[in-house]
Amino acid sequence: MRTQIVAIVLISLTTVASAQEDLLACLDPDVRQGLLIGLTDPAALVTRTVPDELAGLPQSDDIEFIGSSVSGFSTNAAYKSALTTSDAAETVTAMLLDTGWTELSMGGPPSGGFVTAERSHSGMFCRESSMLNLLGRPVADSSFVHLIVMPNMMVTPNGGRASCEEFAAPQGRGFVGTNGFATVYEHMPTLTLPEGVTPLDPRSATTRTPGFSTGSPLSASTEVQVETDGSVQDLVEQFGQQLVDQGWVLDNRWDGDYSSGSTWTRSPTEELHLFGLLDVISLVESGYRASFRASTREPQ
Repeated sequence: MRTQIVAIVLISLTTVASAQEDLLACLDPDVRQGLLIGLTDPAALVTRTVPDELAGLPQSDDIEFIGSSVSGFSTNAAYKSALTTSDAAETVTAMLLDTGWTELSMGGPPSGGFVTAERSHSGMFCRESSMLNLLGRPVADSSFVHLIVMPNMMVTPNGGRASCEEFAAPQGRGFVGTNGFATVYEHMPTLTLPEGVTPLDPRSATTRTPGFSTGSPLSASTEVQVETDGSVQDLVEQFGQQLVDQGWVLDNRWDGDYSSGSTWTRSPTEELHLFGLLDVISLVESGYRASFRASTREPQ
């Protein structure tokens, strides 16, 4: 009976204006966070049952199944975890791989740069003729992972049908373009804000994406403005330790009255040699601006 009530309420809300959002307060909070997103088909069936497409997924003490919404064109299964969003997404990814799903490399935004809040995570998988999108997102102190399964969605660039094996092959993924910045982007370090360091603009903590800019296909940069009781030297040292942990090697360092910084090198492959510049400057009124720029050492 409870499942039927939840389904009826959700179906009625799919066409209701956002001004009636408070009506969702009567729903199970996990159902609300896990299944309301993407529920646009008024005929979707909301249930606590694991859908057939995911029935074989292994059990995990760290991942809790919330429920699923099934419509004529897709199935959305929701999971909840106390793990970080990245760890929860990795755990579910391993579960999918164990049951025959193949992960597709689809390109996308870089994963490195300064991190001011926990990010959402996404992935794409295929099995036989079905496509699956994974979306992990942080909500309060929990993480929700959505698995959206779309049957008969294996389509080639020319509009024909393809098997998962054909689609996952390098030639099958050829239409997924990567821009000229991918080489540097994919090796950008992830720099998290140390304890006691907060974004100067509170709105930046909600973006969950690093601030990237580029000057050429052979370089990339990221920056963030923060406030802290520490000094510019403290910030350079703290971010520098994160660079060391990610395989960067210190080249040189300088300290001034209003700025501090260091230079770094890293060779992630035999063909790719990177140079990094980390600097922190003191802003006029308050706070600091930290930036990291990476570029290849190869001639253009």
